[in-house]
Amino acid sequence: MIVLVCLNACIGGGTHGYIKRYRYNTSKSILEKTVHQVLLNNSIVIQDSVKGYYNDDTNYVSIKINEKGLQFAYTFHFYGGKEYWDTSHTSAISISYAYDDKRNGGSAGNGGVKRGNNKLRKRLLEPFEREFISKIDSMLGMQHTEE
Repeated sequence: MIVLVCLNACIGGGTHGYIKRYRYNTSKSILEKTVHQVLLNNSIVIQDSVKGYYNDDTNYVSIKINEKGLQFAYTFHFYGGKEYWDTSHTSAISISYAYDDKRNGGSAGNGGVKRGNNKLRKRLLEPFEREFISKIDSMLGMQHTEE
């Protein structure tokens, strides 16, 4: 019984994984504030107005990027949990879900965005990095590392 509880709690089930992670040498609170500043100051990147599990501003944020007449949708996750956020000197955001204008995509965990599908990955990552990650880098005055 204890082994089953540990396996379930330690491994978890049905995870979305991540498509790509962007790590910064700053605390989660500073990264979070910067993310919200980018959302406020960039009319191309718009946070979903419907709050819920995948858009709670603390763990997950869902956004849309309108670029060249096309709309891309993303949900990203702040890496870790409260204990990590309160003690770590690094922080990261990970793309959990990504969709192009034709709703191609999904998560790494459900096979919607596989590592081998480089064409789709590139199509999804380029607007996110150009319109969102580059702005975070600029506001923080540092370059992210990728995982």
